[in-house]
Amino acid sequence: TRLVVPSVGGGLPGIQGLPRLTVEGSLHNETPLSVSAKHFQPFVGAWVVVGYSAIWQPLKGGLLVPSPDGLVGGLPTDDEGGLSFTVQMPITLPPGFEIFVQLWAPDVVGPAGFAATDAARLAID
Repeated sequence: TRLVVPSVGGGLPGIQGLPRLTVEGSLHNETPLSVSAKHFQPFVGAWVVVGYSAIWQPLKGGLLVPSPDGLVGGLPTDDEGGLSFTVQMPITLPPGFEIFVQLWAPDVVGPAGFAATDAARLAID
């Protein structure tokens, strides 16, 4: 099995252009999964949206791609508008399992005051 991380779209540009999402690692038990984003506005609190499906709903002038099954907010961007974190999967996921991930953050020039990364689809093939 391997991690598949294609972008599925949905990005919303802000003050530094389109924020970029990078996901590396594995969805296997006790294996780290690194998530990073860049090109957000510096020194704001970003939100991670994680879903078990894609809903493609309009939000703040962009598209919310993941169903909001999990939300983590207040992750600070640094002085260059980047952030990164690592998570570890607590269980082994079965083949065919997929997760959609997208990050959103306040932005002074983004439509409705927000910018967003493209969403990523993480799946076990």
